[in-house]
Amino acid sequence: MTLDKFKSRRTDSLLTGIKPHSTCSVAEAPIDVSITMIIPNMDTEEDFNLISSALLELKGVNSVSPLLRCKRIEINFNPIKIGLETIAHCIGMLGYRYIKRV
Repeated sequence: MTLDKFKSRRTDSLLTGIKPHSTCSVAEAPIDVSITMIIPNMDTEEDFNLISSALLELKGVNSVSPLLRCKRIEINFNPIKIGLETIAHCIGMLGYRYIKRV
């Protein structure tokens, strides 16, 4: 018996009856991140609605919540699908300033 046949038989006998784990790969697993961003010139609910609707059109952004008194928004997104730079760029293209994330 050759070494390859021995390894093959041994592997087959060890794996008999073992069921594979979930078929979900790492890339498919949902990985959501929430960040809070300061938007100093977001003064009204209309400003928030404009920013929110634009961000929600981006693939990977799941939700946008306002914190109007503090001029902040909370964004829940999947960093595998979209980066923070893209989100900040979208806000900037609307004419709003993004200072930092909290």
